Amino acid sequence: MRRFPPQVFIDQHGMGGKGYFFPPNSDPIHHEVASQPLGWIDGIAGKASADAFRAKGYAFETWEAGFDLFYPGYGDTFPIMRFGAAGMTHEVGQAAPFADQVDKHVTAGLAALRASARARQRINTEYHQQFVDAAAQGAACALQPNHVENPGNELTFHVPDTRVCGYFIRADDPGRRREVATLVSRLQQDDVEVRRLLAPVHVPDYTAYGRPATPTVIPTGSYWIPMAQGQKHWIQTMLGADTYVPFPYFYDLSGWSMPLLQDVAGGSTGTLPRMRTAPVGPAKVPNAPLPAGLPSVGILTQSSSPYNPDQSTGWLRWRLSSDWHIPATTFTADQISASTLARLDVLLVPDIDGKALNAALGTDRNSAIAQWVAGGGRLVTWKGGTQYAALAGLSSALLKNAENEVPGALVRATAPRNGPLTRGSGGDVWSMYSADPVMTPVRGEVVLSYPAKDSPQWAVSGYAKGIEEIAGSAALVDEQVGRGRVTVFSFEPNFRAFTDGTAGLVRNAIVDSRGTLERGIEEPGGRGATTAERRRAAQAAQKLDRQGFQSLTDPRSSARP
Repeated sequence: MRRFPPQVFIDQHGMGGKGYFFPPNSDPIHHEVASQPLGWIDGIAGKASADAFRAKGYAFETWEAGFDLFYPGYGDTFPIMRFGAAGMTHEVGQAAPFADQVDKHVTAGLAALRASARARQRINTEYHQQFVDAAAQGAACALQPNHVENPGNELTFHVPDTRVCGYFIRADDPGRRREVATLVSRLQQDDVEVRRLLAPVHVPDYTAYGRPATPTVIPTGSYWIPMAQGQKHWIQTMLGADTYVPFPYFYDLSGWSMPLLQDVAGGSTGTLPRMRTAPVGPAKVPNAPLPAGLPSVGILTQSSSPYNPDQSTGWLRWRLSSDWHIPATTFTADQISASTLARLDVLLVPDIDGKALNAALGTDRNSAIAQWVAGGGRLVTWKGGTQYAALAGLSSALLKNAENEVPGALVRATAPRNGPLTRGSGGDVWSMYSADPVMTPVRGEVVLSYPAKDSPQWAVSGYAKGIEEIAGSAALVDEQVGRGRVTVFSFEPNFRAFTDGTAGLVRNAIVDSRGTLERGIEEPGGRGATTAERRRAAQAAQKLDRQGFQSLTDPRSSARP
């Protein structure tokens, strides 16, 4: 796509039912989407597909189907936000006869492409103009306002009248060097101009992420991303502190700011101080540093298929093998025994069905895991995996269903002290929170917690109705069990394998375990949980019946990947 930047891009696949969808889209539409490609989608391509369907007598839906244009992670939103293309999703109901499915895709797709080709003069002219307009907006330090398009909807949340002239990404934390390089590299791959400070600069209104504006001196070597460039819309989409949803309906996430995902320090300015900068050459992302020796790592999951694992397991396996280059073996419940566990130092249980896993393991295998932990092994779990740990009596943390409505927002979590698990994090991280269970520790150390709602540390990026429910609760608890450890997250730290900041906490738990030559573990004090405390935790986990907030999506559209 970068080699041949698209002007019209159609992503065709399947959904439930017998219907068909093509744009116009549902609200919300991200506020930085340019008006020009929206006009091509609705007035050229979408209109042509509708005319072709009417001519054949095919039924179809547009904005009523629930496909929005908000989260930039799909085959319609990414092309329009990154490339300024007319990005469109076409969905065919897979309950229809196969021949009908094929004909509907061909009919809708070719009608849209032919109409776009006939309008090439308009599209070419407006394609250029949208980038000129974007650069002018950036030079004026102006964010594009949001709006709603569907009948009956009202603009609920406005983009604030805030000047943003550009973003700083600080590079003075040696513990975040790789994450900063990753962020800069991704921006450069998206044709964003990135510059570097040659001298310190005083910024009178520096607004760090999740903090109020304050005069700050930004040190030499920090990165500067000016908004006055053609990719202004994409810069704001990727670096903005919030997404400013115009209307509270979500197909997917509501928060995704890249600096927060990377857990790097940065912020914006509404002024243009005089500064000395230079262009940055292609950023090189260093490999994740590894100790001289690695522990033996296992993954406990439910699907034995190497090609179609559950999502959380797939994200984890990619992270271990392709990003960190840490070998790991995947196990299912029937493969767990004292002999297989004896070969492991660390066992990871991602977000799977905790109740089903506990039942599949049964008393004997759960007992084997408990004895392995007590003998020095480390169990690391998250979300559904943490529910399993509580059900099996391995964790004393109390879990309860969340009542908030958070389709996926970034929430700051803070560490009360520096320790092995938070090494390199800088004292706080941004968790991808999606109505995850509320966790209360009984024993062990609270490694990460959400601040009190009246604390200056409390900060959220994205739509998060009722999020104050988790204020003051634990996000990560590390509990000593015999000579081993049980480390439990209430949220998914490796969400889609792009939450690099919190994924680093999992890596720290692996590196800080038995079997690592450079282990610098710091043993916590205090006795282990009692049998009654573990039983209480199991009873609480049994009541969990909600693994994350379900986005308000029409069930006919539930097959979108």
